[in-house]
Amino acid sequence: MKMQPPLAPPSPPSLDSIITEFLREQHARCINPVTTCPPFSLFTPHRCPEPTQRRMAKPNFSARLGGRGLYPRHGGVDRGGLDRHLIFSRFRPMSVFHEGDGDESGFTCCAFSARERFLMLGTCSGHLKFYNVFSGEEEANYTCHTSAITHLEPSRDGKLLLTSASWSDRVIGTKDQVAHIYDIQTGVKTLTLNDPSLANNYKRNCATFNPSDDLVLNDGVLWDVRNSRAIHKFDKFNMNISGDFHPNGLEVIINTEIVSSHS
Repeated sequence: MKMQPPLAPPSPPSLDSIITEFLREQHARCINPVTTCPPFSLFTPHRCPEPTQRRMAKPNFSARLGGRGLYPRHGGVDRGGLDRHLIFSRFRPMSVFHEGDGDESGFTCCAFSARERFLMLGTCSGHLKFYNVFSGEEEANYTCHTSAITHLEPSRDGKLLLTSASWSDRVIGTKDQVAHIYDIQTGVKTLTLNDPSLANNYKRNCATFNPSDDLVLNDGVLWDVRNSRAIHKFDKFNMNISGDFHPNGLEVIINTEIVSSHS
């Protein structure tokens, strides 16, 4: 009887075979695998390029610009996004403005002066700061609000500057169908908004200011705060909540309805 020689143990897998199998599995999971693959990377997951349509915009800007009047129309699909990516990717910081030592309030908005000599910056604490564009030094600091400044708008001649903040100096409270407006600084009630003949008698009425603080929605009735006059009574769409202003200030949301506040 002839004995067979003992079989040699299988050789351990090499690093090259392990990596090759790993990349093959990644390539097999691609939605649109291609025959000629781009170079693989061990640091990022492999992904075959997505197929492009004839109407897609060219990745090259010169090709998009030259063929804009031909086919595809207007340079192709997603031309605007590619153009914006090109423009903003070329932006580079020219100057960096830092807050002073010990000041950590944070900047919330900015605007250039009329002649672009100063950069005006609003802070979370309500301060307005002027920085010299050429030297980067802080040249002025004003206290404008007690809350964060949200917007700065200089006049064309540069003599005036409008500042806006998130919070005003008034607060509104509601009791049943009556709304009271109080001055925060003095604590005095300045205005009462109520008209029993127009009341909708919502169970959970809550009066609210519009974003510009010149209108109030109370119990389904729109009031002008400047002259304490009821402007319009909205239809009653539910029994509980009287509604609220849309953040854009142009519409009122009541239940599932959206109504223009200027109609």
